Amino acid sequence: MDKEEIKDKIEENYRFNFAVNVGDGAFFSLGMGFIAVGTILPLFIRHLTNLKFYISMISAILMFGANIPQLLSAKYTRNFDRKKKPVLILGLLQRIPWLLLTILTFFMNKKDLLISFFIILGFYKRTQLLSEKKRKVLANAFRIYLIL
Repeated sequence: MDKEEIKDKIEENYRFNFAVNVGDGAFFSLGMGFIAVGTILPLFIRHLTNLKFYISMISAILMFGANIPQLLSAKYTRNFDRKKKPVLILGLLQRIPWLLLTILTFFMNKKDLLISFFIILGFYKRTQLLSEKKRKVLANAFRIYLIL
């Protein structure tokens, strides 16, 4: 594709893409507001167990998930030729854990739900960081396209 074809394709889908992205960002932010890390998640764990160790694990998983995956995935993610598909897949994978946790809350006993919670939280944090890294790469690629 030459530059004109790419520009026409962008213009053709601009309104739809803008609406979908704004809606996705708004609803995801709204949903994440219901599970504040400092208040709601510790309360959720408190209903499952009285051990403060598990409550402190929330912060530990989020801190570990914020730093280690970037180191492990940097070499892998920089080699992608196409950036959009991985960003969309990881965006979907960010949302699935919360839906899964909601469903499991109604059907699992407290012990199994506690274990599932920490597995799901770790998975969410992992996909969130990979997704942020890919979004930055995609944003930089788009800025370069606009300059050209």
